Amino acid sequence: MASSFGQQLRAAREAAGLSRTELARRLMVSPVQLDKYENDRVTPSGDRQREILAACRKPSPVVAAIVQDLRDSINAKLDALANDLETLQSGVTVTPAAATRASEAARQPVRRPATRSGQR
Repeated sequence: MASSFGQQLRAAREAAGLSRTELARRLMVSPVQLDKYENDRVTPSGDRQREILAACRKPSPVVAAIVQDLRDSINAKLDALANDLETLQSGVTVTPAAATRASEAARQPVRRPATRSGQR
């Protein structure tokens, strides 16, 4: 007997090591809605079923590396801004050169890593 969509979804989610809450967040639905899918109380359209099952897959190593590089870049900029804010709040005078560097750093675009030809 073929398994239902709900059974397939639960198996895919568990195989990916995702909690119901994490998968719901990826799909931008509530955990209650995801529960309805998994228990076959609601059956999404065929296209939506494919989207839902695709959300259970882990990203490729290339995508994971790009995401990590973006996170690292954003975190570095946030750390620099937090340090600047602490300096300003402490009453220490910031030299014009330091203020210019901070301003320029904040305006720098997020650098994306180069990929090999044909990879996305």
